[in-house]
Amino acid sequence: MTEKTIQQTEESYSERAAGILRGWYESRDEIARSFVRVEGPHADLLTGAQRAEAARKQKAERASAKAEEYRRE
Repeated sequence: MTEKTIQQTEESYSERAAGILRGWYESRDEIARSFVRVEGPHADLLTGAQRAEAARKQKAERASAKAEEYRRE
């Protein structure tokens, strides 16, 4: 068993936390840049604003799920 100093332990956790945070920001940016196709039986009847709102909701759901994954990590 190796004996780490408090400073080494803190550095190790800080590096891991920074990696997790970096991953979250990368995931969030990827979700924001992604194209979402609004589909469904009546999708052709939606206005542009309604399509944008549906796409925003889908992206928000994906971001929320990813955020929960990163919180668990």
